Amino acid sequence: GQYDYILINDTVEKTVRRLGQIIHGNRYSRNSMRAFLESYIESELAPQSDLADEILSIGRD
Repeated sequence: GQYDYILINDTVEKTVRRLGQIIHGNRYSRNSMRAFLESYIESELAPQSDLADEILSIGRD
């Protein structure tokens, strides 16, 4: 319940390959992309916080 993945270190090669697959899969997941975009929008539009709030609220409906 505390972990999203379990890696069994049977051989280094298999474990590294599995870890790479996990990283690659999560890099393009919807939640990861959403967090990245929210962070980017907030940092780029900080001086115009009303505009940032408006853009971020679009996907929350």
